[in-house]
Amino acid sequence: MTIAMCVLCALLGYSLGAIPSGVIVGRLWYGLAPHQSGSGHTGGLNVSRTTGNLWAGVLTGLLDLGLGILAVSLAHRWFPSPWAAPLAGVMAIWGHNYSVLIGLRGGVGISTISGAMVTLSPYAAVSGLVLLGITWLVVRRVLRHDARSTGVVVLLLAPLMWFLRQPTPVLALAAFGAMPIVLKAWGDFHRVYASGTA
Repeated sequence: MTIAMCVLCALLGYSLGAIPSGVIVGRLWYGLAPHQSGSGHTGGLNVSRTTGNLWAGVLTGLLDLGLGILAVSLAHRWFPSPWAAPLAGVMAIWGHNYSVLIGLRGGVGISTISGAMVTLSPYAAVSGLVLLGITWLVVRRVLRHDARSTGVVVLLLAPLMWFLRQPTPVLALAAFGAMPIVLKAWGDFHRVYASGTA
């Protein structure tokens, strides 16, 4: 990939990921800004909590999933390189987690990386995400903390893709896409949830 292509792919991914779906849903239908209440995240879970509406969170999650899909799909279509799609996918996650449109706030990135991974490698990603979801439930019971559990489990994504014999671009998306998620989870490391568990 040329430098110009890398820049364009990065801008494409970041610009799409930075669209704050949760803020749009929260403000249009409920007059709320999820990045200014609750956990401060713009993902589906905090949107559900702050609006009191499960379907608002589901819609937010689907929109974030779609933005990850769109970033990878457009990069794959527009740029003739096997590295274009993973680069756009990684940057979409960074954009989602640290959107310049809302003061570098955002979500955790789970929906966005899921969309990117499923687009790049559908069968391996779906099976891998199901396994990691089950793993998260087990780890959550041990650690009793959502953010810490997410930070631990997302690090298993790249090794799991390697175990499933995925090509290097998929491994790169899994490894580098996990980084902004781990950073966001680290920021919530000491968060105390409503149940009182840390």
